[in-house]
Amino acid sequence: MFNVLLNPEQIREVKAVYVQDMGIADWITPKDAWIDARTAFYVSGSRKAGSMGTTFASFAKQSDAEAFVVSFGGEVLTFDQFKADMARLDGGALHDTRM
Repeated sequence: MFNVLLNPEQIREVKAVYVQDMGIADWITPKDAWIDARTAFYVSGSRKAGSMGTTFASFAKQSDAEAFVVSFGGEVLTFDQFKADMARLDGGALHDTRM
């Protein structure tokens, strides 16, 4: 998501973006927990891998994001705090060098 939204070559206006609320969704098979990505809280730099490796975990509640940090490390960020240098603009997370 961030590679599309933060890429300077993105020319189309994005009207809506949704992510799963990992505070209530199953980590292995998240579904039916969609929230507005612009109001979500994210955890960057955790030890918990997503289905495609390193990920930014998304949460509807800041308290759920903070509890995730206690368990898996990382830092809580808002949507507006993300910058292009925090994500690989080719689709991966910046600190994922395993591919």
